[in-house]
Amino acid sequence: MHQPISARKTAFPGFREIRLEDQQLFRAQLETMLFRPRLISYCFSSFFLWQHWENFFWKQQGKALCILTTSPDSPARPAALPPLAPDPESFQQGLEHLLQLFHQQGETLCLREIDTDMKEQISQRWPGRFRPEEYPAGNNYIYLREALARLSGKGYAHKRNHRNYFFRSNPNWQLLPLTATLADSCSEAFRSWGEELHPGSSALQLEAIGVEKALKHREALGLTGAALLQAGKIIGFTLGEELGRDCFCIHIEKADSRFRGAYQAINSLFAEKYCRGRTYINRAEDEGDPGQRWAKESYRPCRMEKNYILWEQA
Repeated sequence: MHQPISARKTAFPGFREIRLEDQQLFRAQLETMLFRPRLISYCFSSFFLWQHWENFFWKQQGKALCILTTSPDSPARPAALPPLAPDPESFQQGLEHLLQLFHQQGETLCLREIDTDMKEQISQRWPGRFRPEEYPAGNNYIYLREALARLSGKGYAHKRNHRNYFFRSNPNWQLLPLTATLADSCSEAFRSWGEELHPGSSALQLEAIGVEKALKHREALGLTGAALLQAGKIIGFTLGEELGRDCFCIHIEKADSRFRGAYQAINSLFAEKYCRGRTYINRAEDEGDPGQRWAKESYRPCRMEKNYILWEQA
């Protein structure tokens, strides 16, 4: 398990934690980077919300932004993302800097969060330098927005039945845009669900850090959010944002599982009302969790955005 943010540190000099005030720099680097990955990892909100989970640290090296994380095979082993750089020269400089830093620590470089196009371009530019390995736990699930909004056809009959049951059993339901007051209520509800349904869960405690940050800083981060209520009580909430020109990504989706159909309802309603104008919805990865994998597969993704690791060849 990764360390909580208050105890995190890195052995690499000059790297620091990601702060909200770093957003402008990160967004500028992401918008102009040489490679344009389609993974949900490549938006500032993902870095900021989940840095405690992924142990993100960063520094600027010339025109490149270098980001550290941890290896998927061991949280004690360092890894990095490919440099966020606007041109081949600055990418090369960032990459060489990372290689030097890792070698000084007695480590070979492990690059994470590599999509298919990036893998192929890096392999062409630096043949034989890295060995690619698919990382199934990090593959992103991509759905057609219209399919999630309508839940039509036999393949979605089970989801549709649960959603409709929620509507019938909770006639006073509402889906409202997140306000400051509603965000505070969502935070309280999420803590209550955790204490009642998953007491003592260390994973939930780590996740709660990101959820709280998303609710607190949703406007500054440019997140779109909505809350599902029944008779004024918070039943669920969702936050996400645009990812590229034709996709919307979901960072957080939570619901009180004691309300049958709550997850199906907020998933479908949010896709219908808040993701209009986008063809696809990226619902992130399953993190290798069998329960998450089953849930995400059951919504019938139209494709998987593959995620790779690049291992430096000795």
